[in-house]
Amino acid sequence: MSDNRVAELEHRLEQAEDAYDALLARLDDIENVVSGDEPVPMAVVEQLAAGVSPIRVWREHRGLSLRALAERVGISAALLSEIETGKKDGSVRTLAALARALSVTLDDLVPWPQFCDPKVTFEAASCFFLDEELKPDCDW
Repeated sequence: MSDNRVAELEHRLEQAEDAYDALLARLDDIENVVSGDEPVPMAVVEQLAAGVSPIRVWREHRGLSLRALAERVGISAALLSEIETGKKDGSVRTLAALARALSVTLDDLVPWPQFCDPKVTFEAASCFFLDEELKPDCDW
């Protein structure tokens, strides 16, 4: 087979693989819509990982002002601000109402754990490797 023919077939194969990947991505999007899940933008994930209040992150992601979300939930903007900043804990009823208004679960409103040193976090996580060759020395 000539080099040109091989190159053409490789190009066609690459195009078919790209089309297949695009179809899989579209199918995943459709499944997310049907199941009620939604893809979470990386900016949201980064903010949550950075320790920003999940209520604030989701509120801003949904394009809601503090006052607009408070009105939807039936609480004052001042109370919502205090819950967002951690000055006050919201009641389960209030948090459930916030979750509904933001179209998330209660679990989504729980702050992510914060780690001071990513290296320590990696080392701690790596202690769970099943392959002993990959596992570092762990003192804990």
